[in-house]
Amino acid sequence: MPRIARLITKFLRSEIITLFSAARLVHKSAGLDIKIAPRVGCHAHILIVIPRKYGTAPQRNLLRRRIKSIFYQEKLFEQAYDFLIFAKPAAKTYTFDCIRDLLITLSKSGCNKVKK
Repeated sequence: MPRIARLITKFLRSEIITLFSAARLVHKSAGLDIKIAPRVGCHAHILIVIPRKYGTAPQRNLLRRRIKSIFYQEKLFEQAYDFLIFAKPAAKTYTFDCIRDLLITLSKSGCNKVKK
């Protein structure tokens, strides 16, 4: 596994606090809320928050792996934004392609507009 793939989800405590304070909402739906903040380090990071209410650990891990995979394969870590993703139980109905299209659209649009 390349080094960058392991680092895109690693945060220091101070980075998490900065991310939460600087993040702004760019997408809100029944399944996912996505916020962005200006990139802090040399590459963009992604913080994924999935509550236990979402489902069992394998279900939460599946969603987490899918999002990380999209972030790495589509080279979204080269963007100028750190992503903060909050999952809700309705996200279980989202397919891999649906999530990929959403993240790519948000990154290409420059995350300028709030989407609902």
